[in-house]
Amino acid sequence: MPNNFLPGASKRMEVLPVGVFSIAATLLVLEIKVPHFEQNYSNAELWEALKNIAFICRLCIQLPEHTDLLG
Repeated sequence: MPNNFLPGASKRMEVLPVGVFSIAATLLVLEIKVPHFEQNYSNAELWEALKNIAFICRLCIQLPEHTDLLG
């Protein structure tokens, strides 16, 4: 039975863990340091690495959307 005293309170409680997780993830990302490389990489090598990372990210995002096609 919904709480009539505080309308919308249950919705706020459903969203609270998402907000807590978002803040925690943000704090973890802010702690990531850029490594120092001894070797200098060319622009072509950096673009190739970036394309590979973008492909993996796209695959991780799109794969769950298409799992219903796999059966």
